[in-house]
Amino acid sequence: MLKNLYIRNFVIIEQVNIEFDSGFNVITGETGAGKSILINALEILIGNRLDKKAIGAFADSAMVEGSFYIDSSETKQFLLDNGYPPEEDLIIISRKWGRNGNSENRLNGRIVTATIIKKIMNHIIDIHGQNQNQMLLKKDNYYNLLDDYQRERTQPLLEQIKSLLAEIHHYEEELNNISVDKSETDRELDIINYQLEEIDELNLEEIDETAIDTEYDRLSRMETVKENLAHIHEKLSGFDPMGNILDQLNTLSQNLSTISDFDSVLKESSDELEEVHIVLEEISNNISRFHDNLYYNEERQFELESIFSVLTKLKRKYGADIEKILQFKEELEKRKTVLLNVDENRKILQKKLDQITQKAYTLGKDLSIIRQEIAKIIERKVTNNLKDLNMLNAEFSIQIEKQDELHYNGLDKVDFLLKTNKGQDFNSLSKIASGGEVSRIMLGFKEVFAEADPTETLIFDEIDAGISGRTAQIVGEKLVDLANKFQVISISHLPQIASLADRHILIEKKDIEEKTISNLYIIEEEERTEEIARLIGGVDITNITRMQAEEMLEQAISMKKERKV
Repeated sequence: MLKNLYIRNFVIIEQVNIEFDSGFNVITGETGAGKSILINALEILIGNRLDKKAIGAFADSAMVEGSFYIDSSETKQFLLDNGYPPEEDLIIISRKWGRNGNSENRLNGRIVTATIIKKIMNHIIDIHGQNQNQMLLKKDNYYNLLDDYQRERTQPLLEQIKSLLAEIHHYEEELNNISVDKSETDRELDIINYQLEEIDELNLEEIDETAIDTEYDRLSRMETVKENLAHIHEKLSGFDPMGNILDQLNTLSQNLSTISDFDSVLKESSDELEEVHIVLEEISNNISRFHDNLYYNEERQFELESIFSVLTKLKRKYGADIEKILQFKEELEKRKTVLLNVDENRKILQKKLDQITQKAYTLGKDLSIIRQEIAKIIERKVTNNLKDLNMLNAEFSIQIEKQDELHYNGLDKVDFLLKTNKGQDFNSLSKIASGGEVSRIMLGFKEVFAEADPTETLIFDEIDAGISGRTAQIVGEKLVDLANKFQVISISHLPQIASLADRHILIEKKDIEEKTISNLYIIEEEERTEEIARLIGGVDITNITRMQAEEMLEQAISMKKERKV
């Protein structure tokens, strides 16, 4: 339930902080005082789109914040499942937005998206107004209203039907893909065979791209390597009239050796020069052997170049790498198998399609039976509620017609029918014109469907539009009954309803220093009597209207005691 509502700089509301009662709350005020603004603020609180035009003239940003006490175990579990556990059964939703386009949504201090707020608030607040009443006038809404009444029975069937319909569409597409025209099949087979032959030019399963890249790199460098090796070997130990490096080094070594006994330094240098000669000689021999064993396979290089050429073509046509080309080949082979076995595959697919279709239609029939049972319960309860709401001759009926074609809502065509007078025929609820009737029907519906609804707070925006007198009194009593099960917040212009509230909130508009400001505050005793008197008699409040207001409030206290659960 809504415990507290804080609004700052929203349209003509500068700043208000209002506490709500757990039972029946009513909000009244003169036309234009800002009652619709309050509803707009609550709609923002439940996740509706933020509007920069709604930012007031008192600051550069607006803010709406609500504190909610969570009593429903279902709602608590929903919050836990979504990672937002209530703290001491309390959650705080706040939304702030500025003229610069920046906005901030918070849940218990954590920044969240508007989508998350909307998802969570759908379980906490339900707003009904003149626009919301239109849902009774749209046939598309009737499936949900009917099925949600006993969701635990209908939802599993609806989910299965939806899943089976997806399978049905899949198999229908598969059947459509099997060509009936033999010439078309032959043409497709020719294309597939050509593509397979092209892919099979290479044994892709045996090709290691890294290995052949390395091999080709060696082959392409082979001649340069051999030329360099031959040149090095020639310089080290080849024929040279002036003497090769090893011959010259040998001569130098001998010269140094003849004088090595002159000093230990020369002896050490002579030994080292001899070692250098030995090392270079070994290098020359190794290079010679490596050069002689190095085989340049020109044919293999041409073969690799051919492989690269074909592979580039295949990648361009069938996939970015060998793995993707092979996947494409596998799909071609599957399609080829299908085309070569068209008749057999058609029979198999048709059999599967028939089985799934039969199962789906059986579930559709089961759903129809359950809906008929639910419809009888709803018809009786709504009809009784309408009689309680002074529609004494009203009778409500749910028409369920079976269709030949299965859709996501099953096999049924659902319509809500109503007749309001004896001797009349039932007429579709979608054709009802009277605003007062729609309001009462909506209230009658809400009381019935609330039994299956975990929502804790019901907000009615002038649901009393188009009614007066005794009917208004009855609507007020129904709201009192609802307030025994839920928190009810109603914006009203009727004294019969306002007098029945547990908490009365007045919204007033005043001009202060060339600014128009709306303010909300709780009224009691004399202030409340004055407001009820204004609702009875208009601007001119007399002693008579005050006495009527006092009497109305006293009667309300007695009536609520009698109806208290």
